[in-house]
Amino acid sequence: MKPTPEDKEKLSAPAQEWLESGTHIEIEKRSIFVTDRGEGIPILLIHGHPSSCLDWKGVCDRLESQARLVAFDMVGWGLSDKPASFSYSLMQQADVVDALMKTLGIKEAHVVSHDLGTSLHTELLARDLERELSFKVLSSQFFNGSILQWLSNEPGTMNRAQSNKTLFQAMEEFVQVTPEAFVEGFKMATLGNLSVEDMQLRSELFFYKDQHLRLAAQSGYMRERYVHRDRWVGAMQKSNPVRIAWAKDDPVAVVAIGRELEKQCPNATYVEWGGIGHFPNAEDPDFVAEQVALSAGLSYSANK
Repeated sequence: MKPTPEDKEKLSAPAQEWLESGTHIEIEKRSIFVTDRGEGIPILLIHGHPSSCLDWKGVCDRLESQARLVAFDMVGWGLSDKPASFSYSLMQQADVVDALMKTLGIKEAHVVSHDLGTSLHTELLARDLERELSFKVLSSQFFNGSILQWLSNEPGTMNRAQSNKTLFQAMEEFVQVTPEAFVEGFKMATLGNLSVEDMQLRSELFFYKDQHLRLAAQSGYMRERYVHRDRWVGAMQKSNPVRIAWAKDDPVAVVAIGRELEKQCPNATYVEWGGIGHFPNAEDPDFVAEQVALSAGLSYSANK
């Protein structure tokens, strides 16, 4: 459900400001937080785990004069509903995305993704190739994501969530996650590139409606990457145009993933840059906006 007045009162001033920057739309009986900015060709921006569409704010700030930028929180993340009665499969998340685009009246869009969102992105590509998607994907821009899960350097608890033998241990650890631990983990993942205030806001959005209680269910996407490898990587290989931009110092979605994708997807344009960790869209919005612009045929330049 949409945030109640009581929910809003519990939020900090920065979180309330972020809430007011978007809107909640009911999709598939779930309340989805959406930011819809600018005019022109639509660009759909898909966030990663365990974050939210806040990651795209700086990119949207830079490009909203040239395009319609749609970013949303997946079911279970950020300010969207975080239900217990949801599979958290990327297949079900793709259904939500498709329904959202129908509701917004968008019939074609450039698609940009990061982290967890990259695999959701590939499922959208697969459906587009099968002509089972309500909108046409004009181009694809991928940023750091463990699409090739077996090459990823996941934190310990996330690794334990991938195995039946250690899943119960991981579930206990997820429930015990604290705001302090979340901030510390984010600091390590982003190489210290974000301010304390920024990380605290992300922590607040994470704990809104108890996302930590959904982490075990949400972690199923890692197994899906194994199960649907051929479908999802195959969709990248068969689609055009495709761009891949990799922050090569990412300690989680390590650069070996990007370089292997470059080999497996000769149809894609591939670039790397340094000094940036696992959340490049938040850490370096100038460079990321430039890559999105190149993918979507816009004229933005980071002037670095």
